[in-house]
Amino acid sequence: MLPSIRVYLIRHGQTSWNVEKRAQGHTDIPLDDVGLIQAQCVGQAFRNASVGLILASDLQRAHQTASAISPEVISEPSLREQGFGEWEGENYLEVRRRFMAAGDHPLVTPPGGESKQNVWDRLATVHSRLRETMFDTAVVSHGGTSSMLCARLLGGTVEMAASFKFSNGGVTEFERLADGRFRLICYDDVSHLGEVLKKSAHGVLG
Repeated sequence: MLPSIRVYLIRHGQTSWNVEKRAQGHTDIPLDDVGLIQAQCVGQAFRNASVGLILASDLQRAHQTASAISPEVISEPSLREQGFGEWEGENYLEVRRRFMAAGDHPLVTPPGGESKQNVWDRLATVHSRLRETMFDTAVVSHGGTSSMLCARLLGGTVEMAASFKFSNGGVTEFERLADGRFRLICYDDVSHLGEVLKKSAHGVLG
């Protein structure tokens, strides 16, 4: 029997491209001033938590957010946002329109980028690690990636991921049960952001 642990999915703080509603994907955009404050708020929220493992996307917006919790962060490239290839930097609504025009199924792939199925598949290693870890674990990544991982932890499908949206600096909490299943405890909690929340653009994917 596995011990009960907590897993926290955390979306990175705000970036300038979130505010401008541009698709970031693998483009390595840092946190903006509001995002840095959001990261500090996340760090404060976990000040007394017993997190023994922190996994973060290797893109700096996620790594900066994770480092506010602890300097002991393990970079995990498989936690990157979906790569939008030639569409990166464009308005996200236009990117979304192109996905819809192509049928919006999991195999639609931007030129030079990744499909949703690609992201789902590369998250298998993180999912396996969360099923086996002996520590309360924080996973700091991106909006789309968090949606995929949330669906995975709940035993869903790649299509189910579209049901979840995450705020910059939002925290979603799971409990891993003794049989290995995950139970959703809290979804996209932003209470720790306080007044900073009013300044946030609640950016699009990235």
